[in-house]
Amino acid sequence: MSAYSIGWSRNLLLPAVCLLLASSSVLAQGSAFTIVALPDTQHYSDSEANMQHFYNQTQWIVDSIAEENIAFVTHLGDVTQSGDDSTEWNRVMPALNTLETGGDYTNAAYVPYSVCRGNHDGTSSFTANLGSFRYTGESWYGGASSDDRCHYQTFSAGGYNFLHLNLDYNPTADHLTWAQGVINSHSGLPTIVSTHNYMTSGGRTSTGDDIWSNLINNNSQIFMALCGHMHYEYQQISTNASGDKVIEMLSDFQEYTEGGMGYLRKIEFDVPNNKINVQTYSPSLNSYQKDPNSYFSYDVTFGASDITVNGLTLPDDVTRVSSQNGFNGYDGTTDTQVREEYPTTTYGDATTLKIDNDDPGGSGSENHVLIKFDNLFGEGEGQVPLDKEIINARLVLNITNDGSAFSPHRMLRSWSESDTWDSLSEGVSTDDVEAAADADSTTSSVAIGLLEVDVTQSVLQWQCGDTNYGWVLKSTSTDGVIFSSSEYATESPRPMLVIDYVPEPTSLLLLAVGAVTLVRRRRRG
Repeated sequence: MSAYSIGWSRNLLLPAVCLLLASSSVLAQGSAFTIVALPDTQHYSDSEANMQHFYNQTQWIVDSIAEENIAFVTHLGDVTQSGDDSTEWNRVMPALNTLETGGDYTNAAYVPYSVCRGNHDGTSSFTANLGSFRYTGESWYGGASSDDRCHYQTFSAGGYNFLHLNLDYNPTADHLTWAQGVINSHSGLPTIVSTHNYMTSGGRTSTGDDIWSNLINNNSQIFMALCGHMHYEYQQISTNASGDKVIEMLSDFQEYTEGGMGYLRKIEFDVPNNKINVQTYSPSLNSYQKDPNSYFSYDVTFGASDITVNGLTLPDDVTRVSSQNGFNGYDGTTDTQVREEYPTTTYGDATTLKIDNDDPGGSGSENHVLIKFDNLFGEGEGQVPLDKEIINARLVLNITNDGSAFSPHRMLRSWSESDTWDSLSEGVSTDDVEAAADADSTTSSVAIGLLEVDVTQSVLQWQCGDTNYGWVLKSTSTDGVIFSSSEYATESPRPMLVIDYVPEPTSLLLLAVGAVTLVRRRRRG
């Protein structure tokens, strides 16, 4: 699940991005080319009605090979939902077979491709449907691990020869030894690793750390790692043991309507301009997402035979502002918790805060966290002008104790750090009086590390005139989450609000729908 989900704020606000890519049927040296990443298709497989999106994805790939210069396709795992359910495999295989000439895997593929095994795919069914036998005779297919769960491919594009490794959901030491052997036999080839379980919304999973430590970190030819598994979009750049930068990207849309609405990742290698451009696109909707988690570029150097990653750049038409106590003179964050177990105790000076439905364990007592960022709008440095189009807002928290999912609800009444459970009349009710009944978003289970939580809907409401009372963070279960507060001793772990907006002015159109006012923006010009 995601730190945000598709809703009115995204569907109404975001214009489609229409970038014209060079069209060529031949991948000449120095030309731009595209790799397509297909995230989890599990909720297409478990619904006949949703399968249209998987068919749309693979048909779009075949139809767009020449126009987009598509050189490789990687499926990031969780092809199915139920593992060994033959009905689901019978649904998804024709979609994958679309990548094969005539829709039959016994014929040559239109484009080199790879499929990772996800945790929902089972083992026997995956190898029975997508084992090495499937690729017999394909010149780009290299081979598999002894258990047929990891595979490698080679392909050529833009004047470069590439190695691609797809690793099992939770690769064993033997799998990683096999992968190292493949790298050793293809020394110097720019290498991409695809696997299912590698990152969350705030960094690597424990499995990802294992892959990093035992494979990626020690092989400077690996410049990119791709994964799915966790419903979110996230990227980071890490530095390996040789001092080289490695792109790491998570993309997964399984919790969107209809299992993902057909969204996939287009990764364009713009060789002439030394860029790798990333876009999130849905063939079903013929629409791009344009928040900075979905639409960004990497500055790279395409050398004679290698690719060097230099850094990340946001699109030219996106401006980002961050609000965090202690940075750039900002001191507008207020936060506290109110605890049912200690109904008259104040926590305004606490350095950590806990969101919980059962604290202490077995009591069934709730902890609600309140947090607010003031002075968000205006013409000053670090503020968002009121006439600008906000496309994304994220609350970034430093999680120190993992736990269950939670949700931010927009507060509708004032509060202060001196408030208690009792002073707020038994905490905060999400009743559309004290706080909004509908949450901005709901996280998945929360891991230790940085967590991004989507709060775009609330920030849009405040931009259009509603009073900013911040949020109440409420748990959806009984395993509490702890994070660093605005009173934490050092600055960097403190809560941060990140807002991305389009610099050019927008016109505002308020649409009254019943008792709910929605905000719609249209770009001028």
